[in-house]
Amino acid sequence: MSGIKNKTLLILCFSIFFGWVISFPYEGPVMYALVSARGLDGALFNNLSVFALGSGLLFGSYLTSTTLRAKKVILSVVSCTFVISIFVPFIDVSYWNYLFPLMSFVMGIFIPNIVYPIKSFISYRDRWDTAADMLIGGAAVLLLARIITLNVKAGLAYIFIETMLFFGILLMTKLDLSERPAANPKIKDAQKVPLIDFWIFFLFILIITINSGIMFSVIYPYFSNLSLLFSVYTDVPYIISVYLMSRVFKENKFHFLYLGLLLVALSFVLFYYLGQTPMAFILVSSAMLFASGIYDFFWWGTMFENIELVKSPGPFLGIGLSLNVFGVWIGARIGNTYLVGEAKHLVAITGMLLVVICLIIILPLNLKLSRLLVHNRFLLVIGEKAGDKMSAAEKAVNKLLSNREKEVFQLLILGKHDKEICAELNIAKGTIKTHNRNIYKKLRVNSRIELIHKYPF
Repeated sequence: MSGIKNKTLLILCFSIFFGWVISFPYEGPVMYALVSARGLDGALFNNLSVFALGSGLLFGSYLTSTTLRAKKVILSVVSCTFVISIFVPFIDVSYWNYLFPLMSFVMGIFIPNIVYPIKSFISYRDRWDTAADMLIGGAAVLLLARIITLNVKAGLAYIFIETMLFFGILLMTKLDLSERPAANPKIKDAQKVPLIDFWIFFLFILIITINSGIMFSVIYPYFSNLSLLFSVYTDVPYIISVYLMSRVFKENKFHFLYLGLLLVALSFVLFYYLGQTPMAFILVSSAMLFASGIYDFFWWGTMFENIELVKSPGPFLGIGLSLNVFGVWIGARIGNTYLVGEAKHLVAITGMLLVVICLIIILPLNLKLSRLLVHNRFLLVIGEKAGDKMSAAEKAVNKLLSNREKEVFQLLILGKHDKEICAELNIAKGTIKTHNRNIYKKLRVNSRIELIHKYPF
């Protein structure tokens, strides 16, 4: 019960924290509205805040390596951000140039530190779904903030996100740190991978998110005349995309990486050919945001699931997400400097060029990650490279057992009881007993103890 409580608390806390970040300093509608109401340059404030957020992500990556200290760091920096941000409406706007980047930098520090509570409280098998829940939760907070900002009042939206942030801090204080880590038992210290080996993964994140920056700086403003539709529909395709990737399309999703690129390319083509109509906005934003959901889920899930695999888990998440942020920052700089006010064909050509670069990278990315990672839902095994490294016992398990039996087998060799397996896989106790008998028969063992000794994976 404690594990379930901690998992729920983590998802709620981090959904709220992420929602605040993307509603305010990170291309946030609340920030833009507050700044515009004071007659200031929203693009300038956005550039400062996004760059500061990316810098905070890098800095925060190296602050801790334990769950206990990570909780203290998260509570400290989020509380500090809350204190700083509540002064925004009450101080002279001449100080906003310093205040916005400061709270963006401070808030960025907390994000890399979430890997340690996740490692401690969430089984590695559940981390993909946890990543999805956090992305969906954060996007839901953003959607509500955007609706309030554009249809009611920016000040009310500001009160909403500040209240949510305070509520998240209260929830974080209730997190129980007495839990044992739910590590991946297959990964030994000798197998841990240095971050430099993930260079192509990081490069892919950087390049594909430049398109997101162009979307924020050029495509969204192009449809600013559709404020009501923009407020209620933006973020919906993203939420649907992440939900489908995590809950519906559970098999290997490698082809979705190509689908994402196709959707990005389609969004730029539609932007070029269509006007400023409601249907044009729905088509363009749906294609771009559905692709964004695919890729966010790809790298968040990859980083969450492989916390134990890397030598430096905090920097693994921090570097990956900072490149995400810096990619958006670069895209916004390109959009605001070279593309705003220019012919639409230049926007489309820029986006298509980035798509082509990512298309060239995908196969080398798959090859590299398939050699590094224990398993990943978005990867294909190239040839028999992964199979060649398997022991005879592992090959027997893969050959003889069904997919469901493999799931039960993995829990059996961890020493889980039938009741725990029922809860984790959400199946009946009688079904578990049937699976156990089939597994023992196929693998030629007579008991659970013999199974654990024969297959110590």
